[in-house]
Amino acid sequence: MTEIDRDKLLLKIYEEQQQMKKDNKKYKKSIEQKIYENQQQMKKDIEQKINESQQQMKKDIEQKIDEVQQQLQKEIAEVKQDVRNISMTVAKIEVEHGKKLEALFDAFTMNREKIEEHESRINNCERKIEKQDDKIYYLEKDLKQIKEAY
Repeated sequence: MTEIDRDKLLLKIYEEQQQMKKDNKKYKKSIEQKIYENQQQMKKDIEQKINESQQQMKKDIEQKIDEVQQQLQKEIAEVKQDVRNISMTVAKIEVEHGKKLEALFDAFTMNREKIEEHESRINNCERKIEKQDDKIYYLEKDLKQIKEAY
């Protein structure tokens, strides 16, 4: 996997996470709006029923409370399920990326070890070359002295 592919993948994941955040905010606003609308409806119903008999008002209020509780319980269950789904998705992404990062780290480690091995071999070659340079220098010096002697 090239760095470009990796970067594209990471960018895609980032964008998907951002989209999830946006979707969660929209869903939260929708729930808040529904709760607000339910509350407003309850208020209107209660105001209308106040003019009616006490018995009828009590029955209507109890009925509305039950409906709201059921709706809230249903919506809370849906939100919990959505959170579980998102958590599972995030966990899968983390596992997948963990494996990919581990593979990248292994490749990086192997490259580093190869570079160190090559550096060691280069250093050995450089030492040998320096020794050869020294030998050539002394041989040339000896040759020059021999030529001067004859």
